[in-house]
Amino acid sequence: MTVSLSQAFPEIEELASYDEAPVRANLTNDFDLDHFRQFMARDGLRFQDEQSDVLELFKIADEKKWTWFETYQLAKGTAVSQVISVKRMREKLAQQSVASNFSPKEATIIREAKSKTALQFLAEIKQTRNAGIIQAERDVLKTNGRPRLA
Repeated sequence: MTVSLSQAFPEIEELASYDEAPVRANLTNDFDLDHFRQFMARDGLRFQDEQSDVLELFKIADEKKWTWFETYQLAKGTAVSQVISVKRMREKLAQQSVASNFSPKEATIIREAKSKTALQFLAEIKQTRNAGIIQAERDVLKTNGRPRLA
């Protein structure tokens, strides 16, 4: 009587099919502090409080599933007077998440409002509104069969 190994030991197939690739994939996104520091030196940046800042950088990268370079870009973008501040980084991240809660229409309005002065933006809204009212009046006149007034 012969019995296959997979029947005698069903977990052998599970062990044989185990693939370590997902574990390695997670390691490629590890935060590389040496490269981060090299870029800091290149751009003349420094930490506000190195010990606590490094820990917080690791936390940010882990939370956002970012590489060291993505984290560095945020750090560089929020640096003031060549000093990296994780507090400012956190504030910027909080602003981004609030901005992403808008609908596509709302995001378009916000983007347009930011690209113009307040007076230009309001004038465009008024012009668009007036054009819409005029068109609506024309539509009403057409449906009621009344002659159009000039």
